[in-house]
Amino acid sequence: QLGIIYDLKPLDSLYNLVLKDNFTWLQRIKVVFGLACLLKVMHDEDPTYLPYLVHNIDAAHIMLDQDYNPKLCDFSMISGGILPAKTRLPNPYVLGCYGYIDLHSCRIGKWSEEVDVFAFGVLLLMLMSKRVFTEEDRSDFNVPLVYEWAQSVYKPKRSVTGIGKSVCSLVHRSLLVKPGFYYSDGHEITKLAMRCVEYFPSRRPTMKQIVKHLLDLRVIRRYADILGIHQMLRSHGVFPQKDNLALT
Repeated sequence: QLGIIYDLKPLDSLYNLVLKDNFTWLQRIKVVFGLACLLKVMHDEDPTYLPYLVHNIDAAHIMLDQDYNPKLCDFSMISGGILPAKTRLPNPYVLGCYGYIDLHSCRIGKWSEEVDVFAFGVLLLMLMSKRVFTEEDRSDFNVPLVYEWAQSVYKPKRSVTGIGKSVCSLVHRSLLVKPGFYYSDGHEITKLAMRCVEYFPSRRPTMKQIVKHLLDLRVIRRYADILGIHQMLRSHGVFPQKDNLALT
């Protein structure tokens, strides 16, 4: 039997904070980056062990401390590392958390790191769009899951000049005026989230690629000290180059 003990002053679960107006853009970015670093470390390749897979990532399973540092608090389905490997679904009726389940993996009956990437993408969509899927919503088949909603409205368009990258932001309008928000970040973080919830796992980024992408956001470069980015990188064993925060 193994256990994890946290020494923290809990604030609330991530699920309870998503819709809050006082949950700022900077705080949301801090949570996103902290989770990305944690999952990157868990997924890191080790010649001795398989990667740790969480399997049941859910906003309700993430506790924030008073400094908005995220802590996973449900490891009931974890596998890999020093734990028994579960590359095949041990129980066809236990697939993960509703609304975060990777349908492709369910259909082929196989676990992989991409399952956690998919769930991370759902969390990212929730945090930036301020959308949640409630227990009450489950009884109404007309209410889409968060990622289903995103896939239905995400329609990248060329800029008015017709030059440059296609852009589309799903960031909630109330967050657009928050300190630290940059419109270019809105487009980039939306694109990242949509890549995470791609149906085919091969099209999704790895957690290492996700951390690299987040480090390129203007908000993280501009507010690295305030967000405690360097401390998070050190605590998770990720060491950026000092000049540009790029992963080594």
